[in-house]
This record gives sequence, C-alpha cells and structure tokens, in this order.
Amino acid sequence: RRWALCVVLLTLSSEAAFQAPISCATSRRRRQGCLSSQPSTDAASARSSASELRSQGFTVLPSGVGVGQTLAAQVAAQASTRLEELLAAVERAGIDHIEQQYAFSEICHRRRLRWDIVLNRTPEWNELCLSAVELATPTLRELQRNASQASVEDSRAAPVELSPLRVVMTGCVVSRPGAEAQQFHNDGDSGLVNIFIPLVSIEEDGDGTQLWPGTHAFGSDMSWKAPDERAMRHMRSPAIDAGGLMLFDYVLIHRGLANPIVGGRERPVAYVVVALDGLADDTNNFPDTSVCDAIVGAPGTWW
Repeated sequence: RRWALCVVLLTLSSEAAFQAPISCATSRRRRQGCLSSQPSTDAASARSSASELRSQGFTVLPSGVGVGQTLAAQVAAQASTRLEELLAAVERAGIDHIEQQYAFSEICHRRRLRWDIVLNRTPEWNELCLSAVELATPTLRELQRNASQASVEDSRAAPVELSPLRVVMTGCVVSRPGAEAQQFHNDGDSGLVNIFIPLVSIEEDGDGTQLWPGTHAFGSDMSWKAPDERAMRHMRSPAIDAGGLMLFDYVLIHRGLANPIVGGRERPVAYVVVALDGLADDTNNFPDTSVCDAIVGAPGTWW
C-alpha cells in the first residue's frame, strides 16, 4: 500500500543588493507539492511507535530505520558550511555572532553557541528530508488513525478519512563545544510532530535532546512548573545513531543538552516538522526578516 503525502519544499531567493556569499531567504514559507512514499517499517513496529508517541510524547524508530550514515555525513558537512556563511553575514551586520541574541529567517541564535538554521536546497538535503518523512509516515498515519477512531463514538460508523501529512518547515540545529543546556521548553502549538534526524551519533544521556515524557498532555500551555528532582529522574535522552529518527510531539517539553568544551564536537541535528491536519502551523520559531536586511549597528541583546 502506498501513502499519499503532501510535501512542502523550501524556496530561497537571492537579494541582488546583498553581496554576501549566501542564499538569502526572505520567508520560510514553502510551496506545496505531493508525492507517494512507500512505508519502510512493518505494521507492528508502526503501531508500537505510534503507541509510544501517543503515551510518552516521543519515540525513537527501530534501529536500522534511518536515512543512512553516508547521507547524514554529507548533510552534516553542508550544515557546517552553511552555518559559517550565515555567521559571517551576521558579523557583517555588526552583530557579535556568539555573544549576542538574534533571530532572522535563515538563522536564530537559540542560546550561546547553539543555532537553528535553514539549509540550502541541495539534492542531499532534499533527499534526507523526503526520506525522513517517508520513514516516519507509517507511525504518523497510525497516530492519525488512532486519533480519528477515538473521536468516533459509534464503532460502526464509516472510517474517518485521514488528513494528508504536510511538511511545515525544515532546518538544522547546530551546537558547538561550550554550548550550555537549554531551558526546558516546547516548540509551539499542538497538531505538529517534529522528526529529528541526528547527523552524528548521539549517546544516551550525552549531548543530545532531553525529553520530559508525558508532558505533551499539558498542550501548548506554558504555565507548568520547572521540573523538580523527582521529575528529573524520569527524563529521557535517547541514544540515536547518525541518520536515525526520533519523533516527538511539538508540545512535549524538552531541551538540548550541554555540549562540553572538553571532548565536545559540532553536533548538527536536522529536523522536519510535520502537520497532522490541515490547520496546524508554526508561527513561533522564525521571523520574516532576513539577515540580508539586518540593520547594521542596530542594538541587540547580549547573553
């Protein structure tokens, strides 16, 4: 059986007046297209992963299900190059790229030495994103199916038609040695799932992502209290091979862990945000202003 997906491709435009050696994105909006993808996980694994995603708010797909370490390494190299290009553009705008906070449509400084960037649309990046969606589709479809069945009171009613999966945004979070752990947060509103694809292997409780299981039940409400000692004992930071996949609910509380100065490494994690219905969208994470349009000398906030 083949799954119909709606996939959104990143469009980048060049600013003629900006002479930096980067592609400048004036918006993170994508143009929509459709394709068919063949599931690569069996039905039992998809049900198990969907059950964990529904109850815990996250799931790591089985070992061996991934985009491949070769492709991951290629995209990691591209991410490193892209980050250097964007940081140079930030410096040309008169901003200290390490010590100041800033947010543009191509790059956001999430915390000191931790950046969220938009990558150029290379064949390798497109392949990685499309492969990740394809591999995650059986689990996401199972999640949709369970939600639709729960909403139908009469078990004899005709099955509810599932909404097409829609890619909302893509990007890559890169941390460098010396990056401190983030504050706990969620990524936005409900109805979205984040597909994380580490481009380097992550050890359990290492420099990866720490997740607070079950907190997706809070929804997008951010009035929750900071985790106490008991809650910290239940945190999970899974091991994931380079090119492997972890899915988590957009409202699950989590944080990126510290990247140590001694023994640290550049740690890129690609992501694809998928909407489970036709309404959910991300409006929180990137502004519309391009680094190409940054006002030189504008005051900024320091860490």
